[in-house]
Amino acid sequence: MVNNLQLLRSLTAGSKPAALAQGQIALNLADKILFVGDGTDTITYLDGTTAAASGTGLGFFESDLDISTAQAAAEAYTDQKVADLVDSAPALLDTLNELAAAIGDDANFVTTVTNSVATVQTNLDTEVTRATAAESVLSGSISSEAVRAQAAEGVLTSNLAAEVARAQAAEGVLTADLATEVARATAAEGVLTADLATEVSARQAADASAAANVASIQSALSADISSETARALSAEDSLSGRISSIENGIDLGTF
Repeated sequence: MVNNLQLLRSLTAGSKPAALAQGQIALNLADKILFVGDGTDTITYLDGTTAAASGTGLGFFESDLDISTAQAAAEAYTDQKVADLVDSAPALLDTLNELAAAIGDDANFVTTVTNSVATVQTNLDTEVTRATAAESVLSGSISSEAVRAQAAEGVLTSNLAAEVARAQAAEGVLTADLATEVARATAAEGVLTADLATEVSARQAADASAAANVASIQSALSADISSETARALSAEDSLSGRISSIENGIDLGTF
């Protein structure tokens, strides 16, 4: 720690010390600037720029002695720190009162949130445990169902194969029966066709014979009718003559 304080003064505008040891203070009364040796190796100017000091531990910083300037700088510094604190917060949360209202004026907000998070974590852990157990049960049920379904599929596959074999055998039998029935029906149709042709020929011959018989009968009837007609006419002529003879030989007289 520096025990001695050395004060330097200048009345020349623009005059700055080249270096200041720690504990030295210089004043430029014309520019109203204070220079304070801070024991560093850097010179920090009013505008915030820096430069290397001329020697080790000979750095200093400048400070404005003008109250209005200092006040403006202080206000600017304060505004910047407040802005840094607000950090672009929305208008509803840019004051300590609004922040307090936002946390419900709870002085133990961190504890409250911590306890709430712990409760939520406990509930979450409980739910995870429950869900894990339920998933285990469901996984077991799914495995059992998969085994059952695979067994059932195996039985159904076997039954389907047996039914396909049975159906194919039945189709073979039906195909053979159909072929036999077609052959039988075809043979029967051939026999029936031959019988029909024979029957047609016989019927045609019978029809021709019947027609000849009818013609013969008609011819005989015509001859008989002609003979009967001649006989009847002859008999009528004979009767007519006899009647005339009788009429001529009988005297009927009068009343």
